[in-house]
Amino acid sequence: MKKEHKTYILVIVVIIVWGIIGVQVFKHFTPKEVELPVANRQIVFNQNEFSKRENYTVKEHNRDPFLGKSLDAPKKQTKRKKVDEPINFPSIIYNGMIQSGKNQSYIISINGNQNIQKIGQTINSVKLLSGSKKEIKVSYKGNSKKVTLN
Repeated sequence: MKKEHKTYILVIVVIIVWGIIGVQVFKHFTPKEVELPVANRQIVFNQNEFSKRENYTVKEHNRDPFLGKSLDAPKKQTKRKKVDEPINFPSIIYNGMIQSGKNQSYIISINGNQNIQKIGQTINSVKLLSGSKKEIKVSYKGNSKKVTLN
């Protein structure tokens, strides 16, 4: 054989060997398809019960990273002052005084009803504290008021 024929035969053998090596590498890296048997199964769905989620809130924290102190001083909670409701005095009219010796009685009209009252006596939650010929001092639910002669 001539040198030229030997070269052609060797080139063909080298191509065949490299082809076999290439096929082996290709088979190694490609996944094999596996046929799974198909079974007639009924699909059962079980719903999981979830508990209620906890809600979290993020509170704003203004802190100076260099000083390590809060920027805002904690706010002082002030208590609200109770507003005293104005007490509506009943309609009180001082009509006069009756005096016999040391006993003094005062004629007072409370809400249109005329009463005779002595000092310290209470009628319709109105207490007579003191009195003179010109004016009387009465208290109603802890508040006092002077009423002049009508």
